[in-house]
Amino acid sequence: MDKQKIYLDIDNTITNSTKAFVLVYNTLFKSKTNFIPADWQKVDVWSFQDQCTLLKDTKSVEDIFKTNLFFSYLEFINENTYEIIKEINEEYNIILVSIGTFSNISLKAEWCRFNLPCIKEAIFLVNANGKMNKSAINMSDGIIIDDVASNLESSNAKNKICFGERHQWNRIWTGNHCLNWTEIRNFLLQ
Repeated sequence: MDKQKIYLDIDNTITNSTKAFVLVYNTLFKSKTNFIPADWQKVDVWSFQDQCTLLKDTKSVEDIFKTNLFFSYLEFINENTYEIIKEINEEYNIILVSIGTFSNISLKAEWCRFNLPCIKEAIFLVNANGKMNKSAINMSDGIIIDDVASNLESSNAKNKICFGERHQWNRIWTGNHCLNWTEIRNFLLQ
């Protein structure tokens, strides 16, 4: 019997990408005039400009996401994330799904291969023409877990779960919501 599929986001769902991003920003910009250290726990907009005030544009954000330094700082979002993903993977077929630039995706795939050896499938989308949703993927046979409301809204998945704390990019979501991986486990394995 085939396991039900879970289409699982990576950034800010499996990994704490916001923390890694802010650590890179603080490292790269600390010697600049008017630098104020950013606090990853206070980031509320996806452009990071509410905390990373010296970033000029989207390209600056993309540049940080494609550095080796970003991936050296990248860690699981909760201390029990990997253990719970392994447990869920026994009951479901987990497929990683992520969007990024070519450089970001190649480094992200390597990070996942090393840190998530239990996951054998992934779909990586290159952010072309500014389209930032996962609607190109047919998820009608599964569940999507993502922290971004637009990815949830545009997906054709049967079930949708928003992950993590409320931010500008997911505040409008009114469906299922889990704050951490313990809540995900309880929701999926009840």
